Amino acid sequence: MSLNTAQLHAESLLIAREVEDTDKLLNDPTLLISISEQPGLATERWREARQSQPGWSQGVLELSYNEILLSDARLWDDLWPLWAYLVAMIDDYLRDGVGQCAFPTRDVHVVLRDRDGETYFTVGDIELDVHARTLITQLLDAAEAFFNFVLQTGEDAAEDELEFISEIREELAEVY
Repeated sequence: MSLNTAQLHAESLLIAREVEDTDKLLNDPTLLISISEQPGLATERWREARQSQPGWSQGVLELSYNEILLSDARLWDDLWPLWAYLVAMIDDYLRDGVGQCAFPTRDVHVVLRDRDGETYFTVGDIELDVHARTLITQLLDAAEAFFNFVLQTGEDAAEDELEFISEIREELAEVY
């Protein structure tokens, strides 16, 4: 049975400088910049990287549900599209009872679906029975935090993502 008290941990971390070795990301905490805990440094890195590499958004989505690790530095990827895909997955789930996406550059699929009266959230090979409303609300909160950060760096295109999140919240209120 799904628990109402389930906790999602979702933190967006930017990659501080170019890396090619995932082990370095796992073992050197200075290579990751938390947008929530280090907003000034994150803003500086974001602007600098996007100026030299338009479209850059490399980072890590640390994701766990009830302390079960779903994503960490091993799955570093492009954060902007990843968050956009996750938000679209939620929208699909609310409309159809199943939503799915994949990490932008990794062969890792993410699925949110109802089956046999329960809701399941799958990231790669890990499938968990989840409380849908809690998971969705917490994912939307984390996505909103990411896109608010992006907006504050001067990226006006993030407004579209925030508007979509707002629309999904309205849809969520109708469903639950």
